[in-house]
Amino acid sequence: MRLLVDEARTKDLKVGLSSDFAWNREFYPKWDPTFDTNDAAFEDLYGKPVPAEDHPTQEFLDHWWDRTTDIVDQYQPYILWFDFGLDETGFEPVHKKIMAYYYNKGLEWNKATLTNLGQSRRWSSSAVHARLNGHELTKRSS
Repeated sequence: MRLLVDEARTKDLKVGLSSDFAWNREFYPKWDPTFDTNDAAFEDLYGKPVPAEDHPTQEFLDHWWDRTTDIVDQYQPYILWFDFGLDETGFEPVHKKIMAYYYNKGLEWNKATLTNLGQSRRWSSSAVHARLNGHELTKRSS
């Protein structure tokens, strides 16, 4: 990712990065025990097999937090995009926390920040949150 981000910035392009890791925990098919998605040897790729109806564990939330803040800290994206998963029950404790973290980093960097919540399976609209020059803007569209 570093090479792509650096090259984009040499072209004066805004960098947007996506984190879909929240969706990872239930995305890969696990209904057939013979699938390699259920093999503990591949947990680093697919994640631990969990029933889709289970809420994320604190261990998973902590891992999600570490991965997401690493994206913010290492690449300072203009846009931080979340698709699917983050809207699932159990992720509420990290919603405001990650927004505050990212926006405060934008203030620290003296850069505008934009967060897009993407298309959600449970929300009827998309949401875009931006912090420009210290003012927060929110747009929701159907």
